[in-house]
Amino acid sequence: MVGLCSAALSADSDYSKALQQKKQIEQMTGGKDAAPEPVQGPPASNALHLDAPMRKAGWWEFAAVTQSGTAIGKQNLCIGEASEKVYSAFDQITGEAMTGIPCTKRDFQQTADGWAFETTCSQGNLPGMGDLTMNAKGTITGDIATQYEVHQTVTSAGTTTAGTIQAALKGPCPEGRKEGDLVDESGDFLVNMIAP
Repeated sequence: MVGLCSAALSADSDYSKALQQKKQIEQMTGGKDAAPEPVQGPPASNALHLDAPMRKAGWWEFAAVTQSGTAIGKQNLCIGEASEKVYSAFDQITGEAMTGIPCTKRDFQQTADGWAFETTCSQGNLPGMGDLTMNAKGTITGDIATQYEVHQTVTSAGTTTAGTIQAALKGPCPEGRKEGDLVDESGDFLVNMIAP
């Protein structure tokens, strides 16, 4: 689930689905090799950064749950001031920086209960893949600084899924992990979001 985001912090681990779709596209279009390798820096450093309320520094856990309550997976991110400047809570929801799939709509509005958002991200139409546009709509509740939930509905390729991302600060980053490190639930390193 590389980058639990909207494009799924994202309901069914759309970060993961989007990354898998991107790899399939690269294979079909003769792009770079799709063999899974840890990325040494943000894959889409040209993605638009979205300012969001700052999360406190430390080891964050992101758990994805379907609408029916089935756990999909977890990721951890070592957050600090520098990582928040390039990979905020809103950036994580769009998934643009992680997947490289550009977003044409990135609308985040503060509400009485937290935040409401709507995003549209698209790889366009590709042979054999169809329209790879993802539309996400949802809310963010809780305190983004320490613990929050992202409730969202994602529509892509005619399929709509709904789910929740539960985000919580778990403590200091573990020894051996540096700011920006994103790790899957088995502890495998995925990417450092701020590495050059």
